[in-house]
Amino acid sequence: RIGVSTGQPNLPIPALPAEERRDLTHLIALAIDDAGSSDPDDALSWDNGRLWVHIADVAAVVTPGSAIDLEARARGANLYLPEGTIHMLPEGLTDLLALGRQDSSPALSFGLDVLSDGTVINLEIVPSMVRVTRLSYDEAQARLGETPFRELLAIAQAYEKRRVANGAVQINLPEVKIRLDDDGAVEIRPLPALQSRDLVREAMLMAGEAVAQFAQAHNIPIPFTTQDAPSEIIEGDTPSANFARRKTMTGSQPGSTPGRHAGLGLDQYVQATSPLRRYLDLVVHQQLRAFRNGDPILDEQAVMERVGAAYAVSGDVRYAERLSNGHWTAVYLLRNPEWPGEGIVIDQRGKRDLVLLPALGTETSIY
Repeated sequence: RIGVSTGQPNLPIPALPAEERRDLTHLIALAIDDAGSSDPDDALSWDNGRLWVHIADVAAVVTPGSAIDLEARARGANLYLPEGTIHMLPEGLTDLLALGRQDSSPALSFGLDVLSDGTVINLEIVPSMVRVTRLSYDEAQARLGETPFRELLAIAQAYEKRRVANGAVQINLPEVKIRLDDDGAVEIRPLPALQSRDLVREAMLMAGEAVAQFAQAHNIPIPFTTQDAPSEIIEGDTPSANFARRKTMTGSQPGSTPGRHAGLGLDQYVQATSPLRRYLDLVVHQQLRAFRNGDPILDEQAVMERVGAAYAVSGDVRYAERLSNGHWTAVYLLRNPEWPGEGIVIDQRGKRDLVLLPALGTETSIY
């Protein structure tokens, strides 16, 4: 009904081209994700004080204007539904490039240093080979006292402190994962606030800020991501305060001009860590690879054409996900009519109240 594709892409998979890659297989590379994730596209390494963010090297195989590139552009992003994932790239490409699916994985690796105040410097971008260990957020949480988890968490906390000092807007509302099991039963699982999640999030933001700085310094057209400042400052950390704070924010916008991302507290930022899942991340990788290799890069107009195409459909993708999650939440309640749970009034709208159900990650309006 919304017009997004619900079929998996089925296109021939090009071979991984032969090229020189830095051997980083001696480093412990950690792909930390939700349990059951099948398409890990990022991993982290700690190398004697230097952070490496390894990203699936999709642009090594998917070149601008190729059939796979055009298909991904038309889809914009992966469509994550409780029934399963509709990919923007052929499944065979995920098998080839997702980190940890093979004994050694090709990656585009971003090496950077993080100063004690959270400043990111000395970005290095290299095609690499990595040996990845996959683990869940819960497994990583249990090992935060060990090396390299301890060191990664320390720089993540320093970086987050810097972002908050620079005006980052923190919105703490409950999140859940909704999925259908093999028998068609609906599972709704709350996602707890874990330091392991914070660690991964901050590392991805570090890479995004560093890539944006690199592109600016070298005049590489890429789809930067910006966000306007909130319309007002809301104090407090209650559910109603966090809901009110969320209402003050406008959505982030992709564009050719670098600028401030107020929500993240960053003066420049680009999404660059999910080329298996988001088309514009793939465009960033295509541009970085072309620049590194001395090949022609896309001009600003060509990049903006891709931004327009992907942005036009990605909103529909996210809308479809919200509708599907709402549908399966309703199915869950139909199947469990005696379900008990906490409800928190978070807003008033005339004679009706908006109530948050934290265990279901949903909001509903009642008298």
